[in-house]
Amino acid sequence: MAEIARPKLVWLKERGLILSGIEVLKEDKREVYQTWVCDLMPPDFVKGFRVADTYQNGVARPRSALRDMVSSNGNLIVSSQFERALNRHTMTAELAAYGAPTGTPKRLIDCDIEFMSEERFELSGLHVSPPDEKRPEQILRDAWLCEFHIEAPELTRAGYRALKPTTH
Repeated sequence: MAEIARPKLVWLKERGLILSGIEVLKEDKREVYQTWVCDLMPPDFVKGFRVADTYQNGVARPRSALRDMVSSNGNLIVSSQFERALNRHTMTAELAAYGAPTGTPKRLIDCDIEFMSEERFELSGLHVSPPDEKRPEQILRDAWLCEFHIEAPELTRAGYRALKPTTH
């Protein structure tokens, strides 16, 4: 089975992602650069993504605390953009709330993928904290634990009756 070492996230949107990295060809031990275009296989009734912050003010939260955290929901897009705080193009993740074309999306800059499983993945990067009266703008370590946001439709009475086993 092929495997990419040191994968870099190039793009992610809705039901697809692109990864680039080095694949070691086992038969002749050569290393070749690969780019994979991948289809995500979301379960039924996926609305978007749920994102939980794994850092708070630049400090990692304990993994045990992540299960009970409130998450943000929305449409997740990862792409290359110019980032003013870094003065260069970088991978940027944005989570925009559903149906909110205006407003400020949740952002993670200089991001990359840390791990990926069948149910979730983690994006790591930086968060730009705007200045206030007490301090200048800060760029803090941040990461998001991401998973599909599933919203099953409510059952009608007929649908509920169809699920019940019949007794004779």
